[in-house]
Amino acid sequence: MLRVINTEEASFKHEIGRYGSWEELAGREKFANRLANLITEAYPRLRNLKISANLKVLPGWRVRLNLSGDSKSYDLRFEDLSDEKCGYAALSDESGVIRQSKAIDCEI
Repeated sequence: MLRVINTEEASFKHEIGRYGSWEELAGREKFANRLANLITEAYPRLRNLKISANLKVLPGWRVRLNLSGDSKSYDLRFEDLSDEKCGYAALSDESGVIRQSKAIDCEI
C-alpha cells in the first residue's frame, strides 16, 4: 500500500509540482482504482471498496499523510490499530524508502 501511495505522490509531484494531500490523491480515479485493487487482493470481502478522503481505508488500519507547509515533502504512516502493545507501523516519505517500526521494547 505504501508503494502505491509513494508512486502516486511521485506522479502528482511530476504533474503538479508539489505533493498531494490524501483528499487530492483519493480524487484521482487511477490511484483510487489501483489502491482498491490492491486492498481487495488482500481482503476479497472488500471488493466493492471505494477509496475516499476517509483515512481508515482498511479495517484495523489507519493511514496518516502529512504534507509540509509548502507541499514539497510528506510523511506517511500506515498504522496497525489492533497492535495495542507494540504499535506496529510502516513509514515512508518523499524519499520512497519504506521503514517498519514498533514501540522501543518490541521486536520487529
